[in-house]
Amino acid sequence: MTKNRLPDQGEAVVGLKLATDTARRLLDSAQLLAAGQHYGPARSLAVLAFEESVKARTLAHIAEAGGGVIFSEDDLKKIIFSGHTERHRTGFYQHMVSEYPAALFKALAGLKVEADEVKAVTEWSELKDSANATKMAGFYTDFDPPTSKWRTPASVSQAEFEKTYNLAKAFQDATESIIKDFR
Repeated sequence: MTKNRLPDQGEAVVGLKLATDTARRLLDSAQLLAAGQHYGPARSLAVLAFEESVKARTLAHIAEAGGGVIFSEDDLKKIIFSGHTERHRTGFYQHMVSEYPAALFKALAGLKVEADEVKAVTEWSELKDSANATKMAGFYTDFDPPTSKWRTPASVSQAEFEKTYNLAKAFQDATESIIKDFR
C-alpha cells in the first residue's frame, strides 16, 4: 500500500465523478436483477454501490481539502485502495455525521437518543457490520455451521434486498448531493 500515492486534487475530482457514476450504475443494475427476483446478487450490487459511494465521498474530501484534514494519508489510502471493511466503517460514520449528527453526538456522549434515531443508527450499524458478508452471500453458496444450513444467493429475500438497497440508495443520493458542486 505504501507504493500507492493518493490522487492530487484534479485527479480526485475525476475519480469522484467516476465513482459516483459507477455507484449509480450498480444501483440501477441491482434494480434490474431484483425485478427478475435475483435478490442475492442484487443485494450484493447494492453493497458494492455503497462502497463506491464511500470512495466518491473520500475523493471529494481530497478534492476539496487537498488531503488529510479529517483523515490521515494512511487512512485515505486504506479507504481508496484496499479496504472494504474500512469503506463500510467510514461510510457509516460519513452518513451518521451528515444525516444524524445529533443522534451520533448523543450516542457518543451517552445521552438519550430518540427512538427513530436509534432505528436509523441501528440499521446503518448493521449494514456496516455485515456489509462484506452480505455482499458475498449474494454471489456464493456457503455452509453455516451454527445452523447446519446452506445459504445460497437464491435464499436472499426481497425484504433483505430492499433493506440493503434502500440504505445504499439513501447514501448514494446524499453523496450526489454532496458532490454536486464538482459536476
